[in-house]
Amino acid sequence: MNTKLIARAAAALAALLIAIGIAVVLWPDNKQSGHAARSTRAPSVVVTSTTMHVSGVGDVALPQTIADKYTQFGGNDVLGAPTGQPKQVGNGTVQAFTRGTIYSTQRFGAHVLTGEILNTYLANGGPAGPLGFPISDEFRVCDNPDEVHAGWGAETEYGWVWWLDTGNDRFQPYVTWKSHPQEGIRCQRVGER
Repeated sequence: MNTKLIARAAAALAALLIAIGIAVVLWPDNKQSGHAARSTRAPSVVVTSTTMHVSGVGDVALPQTIADKYTQFGGNDVLGAPTGQPKQVGNGTVQAFTRGTIYSTQRFGAHVLTGEILNTYLANGGPAGPLGFPISDEFRVCDNPDEVHAGWGAETEYGWVWWLDTGNDRFQPYVTWKSHPQEGIRCQRVGER
């Protein structure tokens, strides 16, 4: 691949990252002058943190794991803007957005909860409660719409949070606990017993 094209692409990426609030360090090619020499070598890009300016909130510095998950999950288009500063809860960090929350721990990584899964999780104490931190993102359960218990779930340290169809498109929240193993969620055809 053309090295000039790579250098231009790296410079464009750096400009884009800076424009969306990600601090970028371009390592100079000429260490003596401290300025980047004109070269065909692409500059190195190091992301040091992500700070977002939010109207009414101010500058919000997202921890890198949360910033990465935010981007991976669709960023502002899906989760919206931060509603405040990140909060430390136990051994983890919680960052609320207008349409969801990212929970991050060193042990389990960063995971997103939204909608009724998030509401059910918070109603049961959130990360400081008996469920602990999420250890998965939300996932689909029983994709076939003709099945009872189709819906969504998320695994936490000590249980699962569910938002499931109880039949006829009526959804209900459930929480199940790892300390009390149950038969689990079984998909069944509507009308089947």
